[in-house]
Amino acid sequence: MSTLSETEPEIYPWQAQQYAQVVSQIETDRLPHALLLAGQSGLGKRGFALTVAALLLCRTPAGGLPCNQCAGCRLLKAGTHPDLVVIEPEKPGAAIRIDEIRELIVWVAQTSQQGGYKVVIVHPSDRININAGNALLKCLEEPRPNTLLILVCDRVSALLATVRSRCQRLNFSPPSRVVSLPWLADNLTDRSTAELLLDFSQDRPLLAVEFAGAEFLAQRKALAEGLKRIWQGDGVATEVAAELMSYDALELLDIFSFWLHDLLRLLMTKDEKSIKNKDMIDLFNLICMRLERRNLIDFMDRVAEERTALIGPNNPNKLLIVENLMIQWSGLARH
Repeated sequence: MSTLSETEPEIYPWQAQQYAQVVSQIETDRLPHALLLAGQSGLGKRGFALTVAALLLCRTPAGGLPCNQCAGCRLLKAGTHPDLVVIEPEKPGAAIRIDEIRELIVWVAQTSQQGGYKVVIVHPSDRININAGNALLKCLEEPRPNTLLILVCDRVSALLATVRSRCQRLNFSPPSRVVSLPWLADNLTDRSTAELLLDFSQDRPLLAVEFAGAEFLAQRKALAEGLKRIWQGDGVATEVAAELMSYDALELLDIFSFWLHDLLRLLMTKDEKSIKNKDMIDLFNLICMRLERRNLIDFMDRVAEERTALIGPNNPNKLLIVENLMIQWSGLARH
C-alpha cells in the first residue's frame, strides 16, 4: 500500500457532470461507501479519484473544491496524508495481490488519524486477481463509517461481479470534440496536431497528450518512409524492420493498424474526406493503386494477431514480429 501519488488532483472539462454528482452527494450526506470509476484509459479517472479524495480530506472546502491551503491539503500534496491509501500494481501490467488487500482491510478498520474521512483508491482495479477480489469484498460488505473506496477501472468486465454490484458506478466516456479540442490545443506545443492525436487516441485527451511527444511523431514518420520504400521496391523488408526497432514495437503496430483502417476506408469509399490521417493521403493513394481489399483485410488480421502476441505473457521476439509484418507488406506490394 502507498499514500504517495504522482498525479496531481484535477477535474477536466469532460468530467464536470460526474464531479457535480459526487459533490452533491457529499453535501447532502448521501455519499456511498464505494465508487467505481469506469471507462477507457486516457480520460483522467485517476486524477478524478484524487480530487474527490482531496475534497473529502480538506478541512475547509469551498465551492465543491479543496482549499489547497489547510493541513489536510498540505499533507495530501506532500503525499503523506495518513488517511489516504493508493493501491496500485508494483509495476505496469502486474496484478494487485491478496497481501495488499489484507493490509488494506487492517488499515480500514483503524480510526482516522485526522478525525475525518478515510479514502482508498485502487488503480487500476481490473488488475485485482481473483483471491484479492474476494478479500476486497470484506471491505465492501462491511463498510466502515466515513470511509470511501474508489475503484478506478479501465475494463469493468475484468472485475468480479460481486465487487461491481457493491459499488456505485460513475461512467466516463470519450468527450466530444467541442470539449476536447480546445483543451488539447491549449496543452500542446504544436496545436495543429490536435485532431490527428485525438483520432489516434480514439478521442481520449490525456492519451493524446502522451502521443504528442517528438518520439511519436518521429516514429510515425519513420514508419511511413519505411512502408513507402518497401512498396516502391526501394527497401528490403528486413532492413526497414531493423531501422524501426529503435521505436516501441507496440506503438508501431498501433500506428500501422490505424493507417490500415484508413486504407480500407479509401478502398471501399474512394472518399479522401473519410481519411483520418489526412497528411498521409498521397501515400495512401499510391498504395491503393495496386492493393486488393481482400488481401488488405487478411493483412489487417495478421497485424491484430501480432499485436495480441506483443501484449501477451510469452515475451515474444519483437524484431521477428516486425520483420514478418514488413515481409508480408512486401508481398502485398508484389501482388
